Amino acid sequence: MAYRIAITSSDGVNIDTHFGQSGGFYILEAADDGKSWETLGYRNVPKTAETASGAAEQSCNGHDDARLAVISSMLSDCQYLLTKKIGLKPYRFLQRTGLTSLELSGSIAPIIEKLTAYHHHNRLHRRQA
Repeated sequence: MAYRIAITSSDGVNIDTHFGQSGGFYILEAADDGKSWETLGYRNVPKTAETASGAAEQSCNGHDDARLAVISSMLSDCQYLLTKKIGLKPYRFLQRTGLTSLELSGSIAPIIEKLTAYHHHNRLHRRQA
């Protein structure tokens, strides 16, 4: 079964961008074999996520709750987020919404193969639990 991955990348080839500095995410769909995948597109993150009152709530490093909620919604069809670096607050926020964030860097292709092994391992453990 195929699964989707969000990636922070400056070029769509390498994982080389920090979560908080990313203006958007490349979305990939990986085949279950881990050897084939395709880029489905790029999703831009709005510059400012506003609260219901219309005022932007900012916290350290731009990881405000409104912005995280927007990103979580944008990536709701993805199982994984691959990023060079992610802070504890956004990591926990996304984890609560079901998105597994992994800190990695380098070329996407070999990382997707390793992620598939990780994905299969986790699926087996969830079935056995």
